[in-house]
Amino acid sequence: MTAEKNDIGQLLRMLNGRLSGIEEQLSRMEDQNAAIPRPRVGVAIVDIDDPQWGNPPVWRDPLEWWRAKKPSLKGKKYSECPPEYLDELAKFNDYMAVKWETEGKRDRNGKPIAWRARADAEKARLWAARIRSQQGAPPPSPSQQNLPAQANPDKGYPDVFDDEPADDDGDGKLF
Repeated sequence: MTAEKNDIGQLLRMLNGRLSGIEEQLSRMEDQNAAIPRPRVGVAIVDIDDPQWGNPPVWRDPLEWWRAKKPSLKGKKYSECPPEYLDELAKFNDYMAVKWETEGKRDRNGKPIAWRARADAEKARLWAARIRSQQGAPPPSPSQQNLPAQANPDKGYPDVFDDEPADDDGDGKLF
């Protein structure tokens, strides 16, 4: 019985030593990981210099732009739009992403589509920042930046499809 207790005690000390080594290794890995810059949570990683996808055309004017009766920029590339428009477009796309995520909206292949709106919102922000820097304008203050956390289906945009034409270009399609 005493030999068995010694064996168990020795096994526990050995396991405790191994556990301590694993904890130290994990701690070092966490420290190394903390040094890696992370993107904002819930934001698509995009490259606006990608020739195929980085400079998309505007598919719909933001509601606030439309309500202010400002000229439509639908069809223009993001790089051709003023930064103020791109700020509104980012806010609009964030709202649509939250709305589509909440509704569980999917494309014809059954895949979620909210990520597309998030990616377009991030592209709009990046293009607005690039255009401002080229114009020598200061970036917007943090309170003016329309970040994804501000997109809330209960606040902000009302249901955009209730108070504007669903088919605004006459092609028979919503988008």
